[in-house]
Amino acid sequence: MSARQWWMDLRGTAGFPAAGGGEDIVPAGLLSSDTTRLVTAERARQLTRALPHGDSTFSSGGMSGVHTVREEGGAVESGFVRPDGMVITVRAAYRDGRTVRYEMLATEGLQEPVRRSVHAADARLHVGGSRDTVVPLPELPWAVADYGMHEHLAPALARLARNGHGPALIAVYRPFPMRWDTVEVTVQPLRGPVLLASVRQGDVLEVVLLEKDGTLLYVERVEPSAFYRRPRTGTEQAKRLDALVAEVLRAAGQP
Repeated sequence: MSARQWWMDLRGTAGFPAAGGGEDIVPAGLLSSDTTRLVTAERARQLTRALPHGDSTFSSGGMSGVHTVREEGGAVESGFVRPDGMVITVRAAYRDGRTVRYEMLATEGLQEPVRRSVHAADARLHVGGSRDTVVPLPELPWAVADYGMHEHLAPALARLARNGHGPALIAVYRPFPMRWDTVEVTVQPLRGPVLLASVRQGDVLEVVLLEKDGTLLYVERVEPSAFYRRPRTGTEQAKRLDALVAEVLRAAGQP
């Protein structure tokens, strides 16, 4: 199996002192490289691995991709693939909404695979895999979830609702870039087992529908640009979601 990578360094203008004083301005060139090489059988299996078998959702707008999620007991196995071929798969275990363990593999073209294994012990977060580090746990409630993988933030949102909290701050560790984010969260009951959560990080505001057990139903980015993640059209999950949204709009007096 061959892998190809095209790299470009777009440039503008450059200047240097002129012989008679002042500065000469010259256009800078375009540096480009196109690399094709064979990959090992192991890398080929990683790059073409299947997403975990489970319910499918699709994201569109600011980020496009196909997601699958499977929940079994206290474990959530999920993954997504982007149009450029990047694949991220995660297996995580939860206890009462808290992350017990989070294991992630990300692959993308000719880049080296990124592995992360995260667990908490002794008031610290231990991160292993491609890079090893230990970071102190924050005093805030915390969760572990990569960007775009809201199914791993949902257990923490459900736990927040069970504890009866209003607006709150949650520290979210992002394993891929290995960084903490602080998000402002409000969770409220919507209908039956459904919860409505608003999640804000800086100028990004998202609305999340989930069930009280932490099952993710729907994600919509409200600000600054539109982004949607919903079940595949025609599925039972999509029909249930559409009926729920229609009921919410009717209750709010919107057509």
